[in-house]
Amino acid sequence: MKPIVDSLKAFTWSDRHEAHTQAACLFDGLRPEEVLAQVRDDLSIEVERSVEKTTHYKWFLGEGSERSFELWLHEYKPSNLRRTGHATVAHNHRFWLTSLILRGGFSDTRYARVEGEGDAHIEPIRRRPMEAGNTMVIGPDEIHSLSDLRDGTISVVVQSRPLRSFSEVFENGEVRRYSDLEAKLAELRASL
Repeated sequence: MKPIVDSLKAFTWSDRHEAHTQAACLFDGLRPEEVLAQVRDDLSIEVERSVEKTTHYKWFLGEGSERSFELWLHEYKPSNLRRTGHATVAHNHRFWLTSLILRGGFSDTRYARVEGEGDAHIEPIRRRPMEAGNTMVIGPDEIHSLSDLRDGTISVVVQSRPLRSFSEVFENGEVRRYSDLEAKLAELRASL
């Protein structure tokens, strides 16, 4: 993954939108089977920084200087192990991200908040089927969900530094905020 990390390091990450536009162009020029071979041959995954979610595993591959970006491999769980949550419910992110589907696929649905209906009311505005070789960029204020996840789906994801300390999940007519651990630690300290 070093060649991808080195290419990403050349971008100006202080302008996150532009960096992710460039990352999408970089990803569009990659061949999924070559990236998978590179991951297999150079298995430099940092297990201690990797995490398990209800829908997928996030394998940590590397980062830019001063954590300007992080590179991850998302391995989506097979349907018999996947639980509802994370990727499959409408949510936004604390950061910009760019994703390249390496194997398998899913549908990406984007949502808009409906004005005057409360913070939690959203409506789908676009649904895009994604398959190996497709790239997508998601801004921190964009709300999306994944559906029709195919077993064996793997993607490579670059995410930039967070712009805020929380993400939101939109489920059952409610919006819930989930804080990052740094924000939660500050809350814990204040409560002690």
